[in-house]
Amino acid sequence: VLFRSRDVREAILGLRDANHHAERSLEDNLRSYLEAYSAQSGVSARLANEVGHEVALSPRAEVHVIRIVQEALTNVRKHADARSVLVSIRGTDTSTSFVVSDDGTGFDPEAATAGGSDGYGLFTMRDRAALLGGTVQVDSAPGRGTTVTATVPERPYRSEEHTSELQSH
Repeated sequence: VLFRSRDVREAILGLRDANHHAERSLEDNLRSYLEAYSAQSGVSARLANEVGHEVALSPRAEVHVIRIVQEALTNVRKHADARSVLVSIRGTDTSTSFVVSDDGTGFDPEAATAGGSDGYGLFTMRDRAALLGGTVQVDSAPGRGTTVTATVPERPYRSEEHTSELQSH
């Protein structure tokens, strides 16, 4: 019952955040979610922007990326027995990656997908990334935590650059 009520609270938090998404930047949305996630889960969560400026993507990409990060964090809470998780934003001239790394128990990804089936969470993360032409990679092993990397084929615009570009179209 404890996990079910946490799942419901997490879903409500995610829906509430969706209503405020357009009013805040991508990073503000992620930071807000991470603060609430830490308070609810007891897992210390931080955001690290490795791009060097505040990042903006297309509104469609931002919604999917936030949902992918939320699902990765749900998996950390449910399965990892982690004390901390770091969400990093990385970018190149052609793509942006969101990396969720935990210090939990880890798992064997090949064993978890044996029989041709990803878990529902991993399936939905991959499906969301694919809708954007992106990918989700999972790197884990028993005893060393898990890293989920979602990469989308949009360069990480500066927030103000992206706003002016959207207004000119």
